[in-house]
Amino acid sequence: MSELTEIPVLVQDTLDPVKIKCDPTTNNINFTWDLDPLALGYVIYIDGIKVDSAYVNNYLQGGLTPGDEVSIKVEAIDGGVCGNRISTKTCTAVDCPDYQITIGQHPDTICLNSSTGTIQLEANVTQGDGTGTYTWSGAGVNSSTGVFDPQVAGVGDHLITMDYEEICDTSASFYITVIQEPLAQFAVEDDHICVTDSIVINNQSEVQVVQWKHGIMRVE
Repeated sequence: MSELTEIPVLVQDTLDPVKIKCDPTTNNINFTWDLDPLALGYVIYIDGIKVDSAYVNNYLQGGLTPGDEVSIKVEAIDGGVCGNRISTKTCTAVDCPDYQITIGQHPDTICLNSSTGTIQLEANVTQGDGTGTYTWSGAGVNSSTGVFDPQVAGVGDHLITMDYEEICDTSASFYITVIQEPLAQFAVEDDHICVTDSIVINNQSEVQVVQWKHGIMRVE
């Protein structure tokens, strides 16, 4: 009978599969995976191009626009005989919500005089989560409150814009026209006449529309 011969054999565990997860926003995607203590490191490819080789458990791909797709390949390096493990995953940057802005009712034209007061502008945004920031801009409008002051804006056509920023940003614009209250200026040839006589009244106002109502002359 032959002698018993013993030969030691080392049995090595295989690397765990690389389970890739992704966390996308509108402008970047963060890829993560669990570290395997048996791996020597990880080789990372983005869209087929090698971008890193290190013992890391994540890769952040930035510089994206909403809707961009990114494909990642992660190769776990095995230092033994079982071979490397490779996993791939494709993720998409978050699309912008289709925000819908509704501007509240407001006067299109304001007649400016010494007693003209402020106007509260309002806007409502749907298709968002309601956590965004409203910012107003334009002559005479408070950027945070949306209060429009015709006295500050002055006479003219004023473009008012409301910007909304949440995940993405969008805006809506409209015009408010401020006109100076007309000043009635007239001259008569004779301010002392008989009831049977007629009188000539000359309009010296800058405006051209003159209205008579109950014996009172108005200009517009």
